[in-house]
Amino acid sequence: MKVLLKLIFVSISLFTITYLLSCANQLAPSGGPQDKEPPVVISSLPPNFSTHFDKNRIRLTFNEFVQLKQADEQILISPPVQKKPDYNLKGKSLFINLKEDLLPNTTYSFFFGNSITDITEGNPLTNFLYVFSTGDYLDSLSIAGEVKNAFNLKPEEGVFVMLYPISNDTIPADSLPMKIKPSYVTKTDKEGNFRLNYLRNEPMKLFALKDINNNYLYDMPDEEIAFTEEIVIPEHIKTMEPDTTLGQTPDSIHTKLLYDNFFHLKLFQQIDSTQRRLSETGFYPPGFLITYRYGLKNPVINLFKEKNEAPWYIKELNKGRDSLRVWLTQPMPDSITIKIQDGDFFTDTVLIVLPEKKTPETSKRRQKEETKQTEQLIINSNVKSRLLELNTPLELTFEHPIKNYNKSHIWLFSEKDTVLANLSFADNANRKLKLIQKLEEETLYNLVIRDSTFFDIYDHTHDSLVIVFNTRKTSDYGNLYLDVKIKNDSIPYILQLLDPKENVIHETVLNKSEELAFELLNPGIYTLKAIEDKHTNGVWDTGDYLKKREPEKVFFFQKELQIRTNWDIEEVWKIE
Repeated sequence: MKVLLKLIFVSISLFTITYLLSCANQLAPSGGPQDKEPPVVISSLPPNFSTHFDKNRIRLTFNEFVQLKQADEQILISPPVQKKPDYNLKGKSLFINLKEDLLPNTTYSFFFGNSITDITEGNPLTNFLYVFSTGDYLDSLSIAGEVKNAFNLKPEEGVFVMLYPISNDTIPADSLPMKIKPSYVTKTDKEGNFRLNYLRNEPMKLFALKDINNNYLYDMPDEEIAFTEEIVIPEHIKTMEPDTTLGQTPDSIHTKLLYDNFFHLKLFQQIDSTQRRLSETGFYPPGFLITYRYGLKNPVINLFKEKNEAPWYIKELNKGRDSLRVWLTQPMPDSITIKIQDGDFFTDTVLIVLPEKKTPETSKRRQKEETKQTEQLIINSNVKSRLLELNTPLELTFEHPIKNYNKSHIWLFSEKDTVLANLSFADNANRKLKLIQKLEEETLYNLVIRDSTFFDIYDHTHDSLVIVFNTRKTSDYGNLYLDVKIKNDSIPYILQLLDPKENVIHETVLNKSEELAFELLNPGIYTLKAIEDKHTNGVWDTGDYLKKREPEKVFFFQKELQIRTNWDIEEVWKIE
């Protein structure tokens, strides 16, 4: 009997455990998907877009609990009120208490920016707009446009677009975006489009601002701005379109057709044009490196209060000309003071401390080996994996400037013949040599350099060197033939061919219409870009708001260019 009872107890226990485990397995997992949805306004009192508004309290109710962030900075009221309202949250509702009587027959708009977020994940209700009128009707005028980056013409998303009435004589028009907040504001959509609705019939100034600190003021050096000198007059649109301020996205092409004036704003970062030295560093072998904010034109270097026995230096400028490397060719004190004169543009006086050669604390044998190693002239080439592109000349780069070399000691061997290599310096410091000879396709080459062919300015030389490389077939490349037609030939244009990473592959300056050939291009996608070089300095210049100078115009060819192997492309580009 006892055994039977034990069996019954064990059976009941096993059934209970199995049942509990089964129930446990049916439980829903804890947590849940992350909330990525912003709050939604489900009601407003008085209703949004009301007329005959005569209340001093507004209630906005949401579908979830919300929080209010930086209300005084983020919430803009247009037209501005003298006393800031009180903002109070109760449950899922936001109460706005007005502290002054509103103007009669006036349309008011509350732009909330990113001030309203949910409590759980902080998702913002972006650019919500609450509108009402104290009169019989809502102001119904509007403006629209687009904001693009001034340098690459890409659409700018999330940029503030701001309107200022110019009837206020107390603030100079030039100071509007820096001194006061706008009367009307919205943000651009993904395509860079914007629309401002419910506007009064009055002349205004228009700006776009990439506002880093979200205070609706152009008050930080890294902020980007766009402006137009036109006086903006709001207009009636031919038909009603979705409102970007309410989170809707209009069709950009259709929107342009609806407006007589569709504004094109170019966003740029204003840069202080004052030349400044950024750093100076001495190095060994004797020399120094100085970097500047902007490129130098033709710097002349003189010793300050010392004799300038020429030649005492070799100067080297990088591609952007904002880095000046100076190689000393004569013995100098531990420290020198130099004066750099760059024409009438810039004068700089610099104290340079020249470091001594460090002797390693090692054995005499090791010191001897390291000394011998340091006295070797290091030579590098641009040959990678024994391959040299036909569109790229072979280039030798030296550690130090070259004083002299023996041309008869450099030979170019191929499968067909052997010739003396024809090389030429391609820089201002004799550190880069380029092979001038035209190379044959699909050919194996050997560039042979005898020992002690090159001597640098410190009399260092090298051992013998052999550089082996192959060339590819011409059919591995494609060609682009471009007929460029310039409408305004009084201004030079910088024309650039860009690769997919926007690196400049080819660059030329055009002063007139011209036919160009870009041959032996690697297969891939290319873009054509032109810069209207008004300042004739060979670079793109940004704008200056206070000087009312807009950025130099940039143009892109209407389509990307697909370069294929063994294929020619012919295109016509009218730049106007």
